[in-house]
Amino acid sequence: MANVESPSATRVGRYGVNVEEFDLFVRDVLQDALRTKNIIVIDEIGYMQMFSHSFKKIVQEIFSGNKIVLGTIPLNSPPEIMNIHNLKQANILTINEINRDMMSEFLVREVSDVLDINV
Repeated sequence: MANVESPSATRVGRYGVNVEEFDLFVRDVLQDALRTKNIIVIDEIGYMQMFSHSFKKIVQEIFSGNKIVLGTIPLNSPPEIMNIHNLKQANILTINEINRDMMSEFLVREVSDVLDINV
């Protein structure tokens, strides 16, 4: 996210988050994706990202729309992230050592089904 030595970095554990730079990135990349893409991949929706009001707002917009979203969230998440679990259209999957190698095939099938494409 940011260089820990950066004076504008907010500390999260041993990491630093430059919220101003991240806000600019979010506005550019995620707003463009929201306008132009049908499938949006967000790795990750986590603790550090919650320092960005722009990120939270745009992610909320993305999940309120009709986009297909593939994202990663931590198991023990803050309340803003846990709200994703409560969305009726969300399909939350836990990836572990046993299923991780099969997950890409599963996701391709799931997205293909939603898009009504034969794979």
